[in-house]
Amino acid sequence: MIELEEGRGAFVSTLEITDAHVPFSFRIATDVDMGALYATARTELWRNLGRALLLTVLASVLGYVFTDRLLTPLQALVKDIKLHTGPRLNPIKSNAKGHDEIALIAQNFTQLTNDLIRETQRLDMVLSNVTEGVVTLLEDGVVEDSNPAACRILGRNAPELNGVPLLSLLGFDVEETALILSEAKAAHESGVPVQREINSARADGKPMVLNLSLRHASYIEGNRFVAMIRDVTARAAATEQSAALISALRRSNAELDQFAYVASHDLKAPLRVINNAVSWLEEDLEPYLTDDTRESMNLLQSRASRMERLLNDLLHHSRIGRVAEPDAKVTGEQLSKGIVELLEIPGGITVSFSDAFLGVSVRKLPLETILINLIGNSIKHHDRKEGRIRVDVETGDRFLRFCVEDDGPGIDPIYHERIFEIFQTLKSRDQLESSGMGLAIVKKHIEVAGGKISVTSDGKRGTTFEFLWPVSVPQQDKAA
Repeated sequence: MIELEEGRGAFVSTLEITDAHVPFSFRIATDVDMGALYATARTELWRNLGRALLLTVLASVLGYVFTDRLLTPLQALVKDIKLHTGPRLNPIKSNAKGHDEIALIAQNFTQLTNDLIRETQRLDMVLSNVTEGVVTLLEDGVVEDSNPAACRILGRNAPELNGVPLLSLLGFDVEETALILSEAKAAHESGVPVQREINSARADGKPMVLNLSLRHASYIEGNRFVAMIRDVTARAAATEQSAALISALRRSNAELDQFAYVASHDLKAPLRVINNAVSWLEEDLEPYLTDDTRESMNLLQSRASRMERLLNDLLHHSRIGRVAEPDAKVTGEQLSKGIVELLEIPGGITVSFSDAFLGVSVRKLPLETILINLIGNSIKHHDRKEGRIRVDVETGDRFLRFCVEDDGPGIDPIYHERIFEIFQTLKSRDQLESSGMGLAIVKKHIEVAGGKISVTSDGKRGTTFEFLWPVSVPQQDKAA
């Protein structure tokens, strides 16, 4: 396009017509009214600009409408979060409906936020009400945050604790602090916290004993230490008191053993002298003794023998649970043979042991002593020339249930508790020689081992003693 003069111009186009030998071209010039051309172009330009502006406005309006509709759930969610969050977190409600991506995002974000709020409230409730102090420390050991229990234990409020080196507050020097923090870092992989028991003092100067548990933790914003503090002052005092009581109990037991030995020895000596003196008197006065004097001397000797037997039983009773029993195991068959050999069984009395009893494996003592006393009582109190005594056992996971059953005269139910007391007999000692200690010894042996004994009888015919005996008897492993 070549502008020739104002308002006029020429549009020139070139047409090349050439061949291999003759180059030739045409140039065609067309007269153009520039004013009309520019007017048409301007009209078309403005028309296109108007259309573009209209389309832009329409697109903006449609975009705003659709965007506002899509973002409404998120905007409502943000508004709810701002309204419901603060010092006290409250659950938020989502008004997002539909199944588009934005609505699903809002719904899921609401659920996630409510889950976090719930867990935060739960954690806050735990930290606020737990009796142990929980303190968060920065990597240099300075207190970042603490729960009410920590403030109560240390006697300081939260503003006083924040920014203070906790270990220094508890009495550790710089080197000890660095060592404990490095131990906590090294123990991070194993998951085992560093433990210390500290003798410290409250803000008012009152002494206390604390148990410190320190664990290292890694967060996005940096590493931290979490310290748990327990006030174990009462436990430490109780432990110290318990140790003192145990020591006193050991001294008391030793003194009691010594007393029992001395008392037994010193009391038995004059009894032997009485027995010997009566025997000598009988020999020396044999020509002059009457039936009455002989009976009196026999009575004196029997009373001295009874007193000696009573002393032996008292000594045995006092040592139950305080003197270790031999850890010898036997089968039920071996135990039954030993019992029969030790007992004087009259010809008409039959003592039988069940197959279950013969097959068990138990510690010999003090079980042998218990069964000898129970079977011996059944023999001693039997009122017929012929009778039977049966010993049985039922096995369980923790206990063996032993049963000693006889067909003797029975025991009136009103005496079922009394028979286990010391020095208690249902018949006069003149009718039946007894110290009254047998069942008391049985009961103490069983209760020390952790078992229980009971008696069943209608008082007319037959008596059954049942007792629970632990499968393992740790109480007897060592003296008390």
